[in-house]
Amino acid sequence: MEEGERLSKKQLAQESTIKKLRAGLKEAGEARAAQDAALASERTRLQDALAARTAAEDARQVRNSFPMLYSQCK
Repeated sequence: MEEGERLSKKQLAQESTIKKLRAGLKEAGEARAAQDAALASERTRLQDALAARTAAEDARQVRNSFPMLYSQCK
């Protein structure tokens, strides 16, 4: 009888540990998904900023290539 109780307590402890570990895995997975979404958002923002910078540099290069054209437009 004592051995049965001991085994039941051991099983309960192991099941409790498994439950905690599964909850931790789920939480870690959700945190990772949130971080992945934030990273994707930041990457998009960076790409937009780089595209804007490239467009500004291209416009400046065109203005510098044709200064007389742009001076007449003012």
